[in-house]
Amino acid sequence: EHAAQIAQPLAHSLLAGGYLDESELAYRGRTELEEEIYDLFFCREARFEFHEGATYLEAREGVVDPRFFYNCDSVIMEAARRIDEWAYITERIPSTAQVLVSVADLEDDGSYGVDAGAIFDLLDGRRSVARIVELTGLTAFQVCKTLGMFLDARLIAPVAADDLLKFGNQCLDEGRLPDAINLYERAIEAGIGLPESHGLAARAYQAAEKYEQATFHLESEAELRVAEHDFEGAARCLVEARNLVPTNLAARERLVELCVAADGVRMPGFDPLEEGKELVELLGELGDMGRVRAVLERLLTFAPHDPDLKKALVNVHIRAGDQKRVIQLYEAIAEDLVALNKPIEAISYLQKILLLDRSRSDVSERVRRLYEVDERARKRARLLGALAALFLVLAAVGAGYYYYDEQARERFAEIDVTGLVAGEDFATARQQYEDFILQHPLTTSVPAAEAELQKIASAQQMFEARLASTRAELEARVLRIRKDYAAAWERHRKEFLAGRTEQSFATLEQVRALVAEAGQVADVEWALQQKLQLTYENLRDYLNKASELGAAYDQSIAASDYGRARELALELYAGFETTAEARRVRVPVMVTTRPAGALLMYDGEPLTRLVRGREEPLRTPGLVLCGPGGPVRLTARREGFVDLSIAVDGRESGQLDLVMEVVPERVLAFDTPAQTGVGLGGGWLALGLRGGLVGFARTDGTKQQVVDLGGLKSAEGTPAIANGRIFFLSNEASIECLPVEPSVARGRWPVRLQAPAVTPLCLGDGRVALIDNDHVLRVWEQASGRELWSAQLPSAPSGPPAIARRKAYVGTRDGSVVVFDVSDGSQLNVLRSPAGITTRVHVHGDMLFFGCDDGAVRAVDFAAGEVSWVKTVGDSCTDAGFVTTSDHVVVASSGRLVLLDRASGVQVGAAELDAPVVQLQAQDKRAFVLSRREGRSGEESPRDVLAAVDIPSAEVLWEYALDEVGPGDVGVDGVTVAVPTPRGEVVLLR
Repeated sequence: EHAAQIAQPLAHSLLAGGYLDESELAYRGRTELEEEIYDLFFCREARFEFHEGATYLEAREGVVDPRFFYNCDSVIMEAARRIDEWAYITERIPSTAQVLVSVADLEDDGSYGVDAGAIFDLLDGRRSVARIVELTGLTAFQVCKTLGMFLDARLIAPVAADDLLKFGNQCLDEGRLPDAINLYERAIEAGIGLPESHGLAARAYQAAEKYEQATFHLESEAELRVAEHDFEGAARCLVEARNLVPTNLAARERLVELCVAADGVRMPGFDPLEEGKELVELLGELGDMGRVRAVLERLLTFAPHDPDLKKALVNVHIRAGDQKRVIQLYEAIAEDLVALNKPIEAISYLQKILLLDRSRSDVSERVRRLYEVDERARKRARLLGALAALFLVLAAVGAGYYYYDEQARERFAEIDVTGLVAGEDFATARQQYEDFILQHPLTTSVPAAEAELQKIASAQQMFEARLASTRAELEARVLRIRKDYAAAWERHRKEFLAGRTEQSFATLEQVRALVAEAGQVADVEWALQQKLQLTYENLRDYLNKASELGAAYDQSIAASDYGRARELALELYAGFETTAEARRVRVPVMVTTRPAGALLMYDGEPLTRLVRGREEPLRTPGLVLCGPGGPVRLTARREGFVDLSIAVDGRESGQLDLVMEVVPERVLAFDTPAQTGVGLGGGWLALGLRGGLVGFARTDGTKQQVVDLGGLKSAEGTPAIANGRIFFLSNEASIECLPVEPSVARGRWPVRLQAPAVTPLCLGDGRVALIDNDHVLRVWEQASGRELWSAQLPSAPSGPPAIARRKAYVGTRDGSVVVFDVSDGSQLNVLRSPAGITTRVHVHGDMLFFGCDDGAVRAVDFAAGEVSWVKTVGDSCTDAGFVTTSDHVVVASSGRLVLLDRASGVQVGAAELDAPVVQLQAQDKRAFVLSRREGRSGEESPRDVLAAVDIPSAEVLWEYALDEVGPGDVGVDGVTVAVPTPRGEVVLLR
């Protein structure tokens, strides 16, 4: 600008002095002319010979009239040169705060000036231009001019912004405090490393004992951390500033503000209430009553029941003349005293209100009621004392009866008449129960004793009937011996046909004995006709073979050869099923449950096994011996799991592998059926309910609430929770936000979408992101609801965006991974996959993981831009069947659950899936598989089953089954699994 103003006078001066003619000026042009004048007259390194009458052409050859530099025209030209040259220099060195570093060796041939070597030696990438000026003692013009020539020669270059903090740390370690400060402040100006760079600058200023500048940077760092919602870090910065400069009341006031807010910071060893009171005293001494009042009001919200704060605030408002606020504080103090059951003290403060405003009849009435309340409280205390005494008397009576009844129960349990009944001593057995009833007529065991008496009477009647029958048989036996063996032969046949082979053989021996006892020819003929002897021998050989197999079975059991024992038992069942040996032997079946350790019970009693001569309860995995009579119903029981009914059939299989269903830790019931999945976050859960309702609660079951959205609006999709807010999509194409606490601001929410959403919401880094039907990624700020930016995607998304480390990652169906800067939406990079992406992008540090439509899982190193590994797992990957953990990648594909090592892609485990996977999630060392199982033979409706699978063994640890299909996704966090049911219940599992 200055050069343009003096261009014309400069040209006239050159023409007037005879150093330039107009034709040459017109031919060469001003720009080229100025550059040549610079080379001839204004370079410090030029060496000229002077003589009178030199022309411009002679000056070009290095001969100049010395008087040219001492007349008025020369001064004007020198000024113009300086202005033009400085403008040229500032284009290369825009600020003396710039930091430069040498990138090539300097060949000092004198063309850069006499000070070039000294300046070049100071260019170590740590010193700013201003610092070099200070160290060399040269003028800024001289240093900047030399540096400009270095830049033109590409001997030096500006230090990269990313290296400013690294070089600053090196200077700080070496004790070069001015250089470290310059580098840190240069990084702050460039926005590098915020807010930590402010902390480093404060550290350098403290080392230089410049505490005022150190506190400035600490306060700046605190404000930046507040903007990032890092309130704890901001508070630590302000505490450090307070310790450096205790008189910095603004920093102390800001510290108190952060600590006493609704979601304020809690720091060990720092009491915000005491700090606030001390700050009030200091501000009071300064006479700043407005700030005193503001601090006290803020402290009062933090400790609303602190009487000292209210009294101090009363004094402030009295001095300010705010009588209305004084009365309000008196009323608040009175309410606190009433809550502390101190009505008399509360009356004294109400009377002070009457002294200020005698028209307050309501206060007078309240004083009267407080007197009445105090009197009623005294009467109530006397009544409660009487009730307590009555309760103690009733408790004593109840305890006495309980002791009496327990003693009677123990006495009843000691009665054992089994031996007496077996010995047919019914009178003695009956006498024991009758004596018990006489001795304990009031016990609850009397009905049980009467039932035992009835059993004894029934046994006696059966015994008497048996005696009568025996006598009749003995009398008729002699006369009917032939009828007896004929009847015995018929009975033998029936018993054989009925499968009672041993009884049939015994009856056959009886027939032979009766026939031998008769001894007549007719009896022998009858025996020959019936082939009695042949039948006897065949049946004997049959039973002997069964006995041999039974003995071999016993040996196999004793030798723990359960496979051979199973073969022998099945052979007995197949060829000798009517024998006692076949009925005696049991088929070994190994019963295994997941988890192991379940107690096996039959008919309410635990099964036992003999271990070193002692009986112990049988737990899984355990060997169960099954009889031939079809399936046996056993029950597997383990604490924390639903009892599992097991049908054990030895003929079907030698091993049963079963999964137990877990018992919920807690069930939260909402009165309205659910229509979405459950979202978890920050210790809260939320789900959409029918009728335009949204329910949410703490995961421990507290603070359960239901919010009506109003109108025809209702929630769609699983809600997401972050920073005390619930975000969800509605049926009216909007993003809704519900604060879980009254102290959380709603901001501009809800916001209406320009196009319907095609992905669920993604929360991270204080942002809310989704992709709409136009393939546009849109991002809003969580706290305010302000839309920050949007970006057009190249094709349809493969899943919702992923936000990590201030970046947003989006996969597309055409095989692209697009990376955006979360802060401003600028596109940072685009990665290309040889196959279309079918899942969302999972981010772990610099590694990206996603599934493709060619059935492969790909791991990409984002920093290096290289594919780390590729693993084919099936036909195709879906977003619902693809998750990652800290060490593994879990994929549900082609009816299998595949577990891959995240670092190498090597398959470390796999399991077959018996139903389609609806949702797959993972947490730490467990994968949670929600599958939909169809009903058997069309008799049952489909239902959802949640299974926990161990990583990397791929073993099912437990299951939880719904009665029907669930309304949406299952929520999973570090300690809780939340399962929604269509009835509006949320089942919480450990």
